[in-house]
Amino acid sequence: MVHCSIFSKYQLLDDPGGFLKFIADKTNDVGVYNFASPTLGGPYTNAETVEVNLFNFGTASQSNFNVELRVDGSLVATEMYTGTLAADSSDTFTFTQTIDLSNPGQTYTVEAKTTLGGDEYTQNDQFEREYSYEILGTIDTSFSDTQLLIYPISDKVYEINYSTTVDYGDVTYRVVNILGQEIARGDMTNDGLSYKATVDMTAQSSGVYIVELTNGTLKASKKIFVR
Repeated sequence: MVHCSIFSKYQLLDDPGGFLKFIADKTNDVGVYNFASPTLGGPYTNAETVEVNLFNFGTASQSNFNVELRVDGSLVATEMYTGTLAADSSDTFTFTQTIDLSNPGQTYTVEAKTTLGGDEYTQNDQFEREYSYEILGTIDTSFSDTQLLIYPISDKVYEINYSTTVDYGDVTYRVVNILGQEIARGDMTNDGLSYKATVDMTAQSSGVYIVELTNGTLKASKKIFVR
């Protein structure tokens, strides 16, 4: 299971009432939006390296802030990001502390969280993912929307990433607007750990779009907001 927010210059949040909320820019606002490693699927060891993706949602550059790492709610590391994270940009951060995910049959909840002093919007600070070390593998019978991540890599350019070690064959994506009109389509590449593609939205107007994945039988979809 993956818990995250989809974001661009404005942050798109799910509202319990079924509405979408847009949160305007803050000056100081950073957060974790994905785990680069460990990847989903396992098998895992007792010394897994944790690498996370950071994003600066704010308008001011940030440096020298702490990132916390928890496993099943217990704090295992607090380490400092010493780089400079410019406004509207992302970077990776690797913890020196490793984690133990090696117990077969156990599900681990791993969370990474930024603790920037003076952060003006803390709801996007953390990212959580569940890791399961299965003794016997199973074949997925459906796409899971929670494994579909979409995040900006530059202005109006997004990476589509579906994390899986299952070979689903040829997977394609398409992007439609809220009227259902298709504005982009392409093929996903499979590196054995995920299906990936890059979509350029620079020619599109601001608004909500839906990204859909399919292999002809199975489907997954997620909304994004383009500024």
